[in-house]
Amino acid sequence: MRIASFCLALLLVLAPSVSSAQTPVRTDLLDRVVAIVGDRPILLTELYEALNTKIAKRERVPSDSMAALRLTLNELIDTELLVQEGKRLGIAVADIDIADEADRTIAEQRKDMTDREYLQALREAGWGTPDDFRRKRMEELRRVRIQQQAVDSLKQKGRLPQM
Repeated sequence: MRIASFCLALLLVLAPSVSSAQTPVRTDLLDRVVAIVGDRPILLTELYEALNTKIAKRERVPSDSMAALRLTLNELIDTELLVQEGKRLGIAVADIDIADEADRTIAEQRKDMTDREYLQALREAGWGTPDDFRRKRMEELRRVRIQQQAVDSLKQKGRLPQM
């Protein structure tokens, strides 16, 4: 499954964009799908974002860029599988359960910035508005919580080995 997903991902990343001479495609506006897990695509930008986050956190990553991308893609696929299993199990996380944590992490990230610097940093990172960034952070936290609860549930049911 992982090898097939990676091969598909690699083909999608390396294959040239196909466009008709009559209707040119603006590739700068498109994102490539590198894998599909269930019904959710994993985009190339998500893959690069995840890898860049690992590097920024000084996590160990392979020095070979393809190996680093492959490892990160496998982690994204595993995470998405757990999130989908959590949703299948009926696990849901309400906004009220994660709002304070999202606000704390955002406040920590911008503690040494003026409002103007913060808005500039968001624009440069492609986030748009502070609300867009907060929504993205909330969704990340929601997915982490669903994943954690799914793992706990699967362990309790004996469907996931204790590590």
